[in-house]
Amino acid sequence: IAVDINVDFGNGDVRKGVTADMSLAGLLARIDASEKDRNKVISITMEDGTRLKGIVKAYSTLGTHIQFTEVDDAATQVILGLLKKTSEHDEKIAGLGTELAADLGRVLESGLRNQEFSEDDLFNTRYEPIPDTDPKQFMTPYIPFTDRNFTPLQEAMLNKDEHIVFAAGVDTNGYLPTHNKVYSQPQRPGEPAWNMGNCRNRRIFDDRAGLMAGRNTKPHLLQTYFRDMGDSVVFMKECDVPIMVNGKQWGNLRIGYKS
Repeated sequence: IAVDINVDFGNGDVRKGVTADMSLAGLLARIDASEKDRNKVISITMEDGTRLKGIVKAYSTLGTHIQFTEVDDAATQVILGLLKKTSEHDEKIAGLGTELAADLGRVLESGLRNQEFSEDDLFNTRYEPIPDTDPKQFMTPYIPFTDRNFTPLQEAMLNKDEHIVFAAGVDTNGYLPTHNKVYSQPQRPGEPAWNMGNCRNRRIFDDRAGLMAGRNTKPHLLQTYFRDMGDSVVFMKECDVPIMVNGKQWGNLRIGYKS
């Protein structure tokens, strides 16, 4: 659940932030805080004016963990409403993802049948580094095929819900061959920060979120994280759905979306 908040630490120290998760017990937020703020009593004002009181319990790479100490009836109803709305939206995204993952699997099966590439090409881990790329990009034998056949399907997904930011298939190692057009720009030499946000195809995303996505075996996996775009960090929700090829898992479809 992403909600803009103002957090009052007292003595005029008010900091802006955004929530990453929320329940009736507390929330996780991205705000300018650190370990020195642990155990501080705070007041929180949500973007709709709802007020809550809490205490800073911990600080981690995920954000600031806040435990509520006072939640009145009105605030309870607001939080329950947000949770319900979020759950319904997550279910919608999971349904869309299930359909697209099946389509991508069928596309890869057709490529194998038509000998566009071999099964070894598809499932091996021999990624060929592309010279002079930063962040490093890699080629595989099946990329010309996925560029032609994944692209229209993945681009269409962006128009199925206004909150969807990206939709792309990855293998079990987090390798993303063909991304959405907006994230598939040619790299700019000497500009790694720009490349990080705009040249995300041909990349191996082996961070925690990337590997959880690529190796997911559940019907769908929901996760939240902060997405490094080079010159900014963006809070992201994600739904990951397995991509099966002739009964064997190739990877997962990753759908990133805003809450």
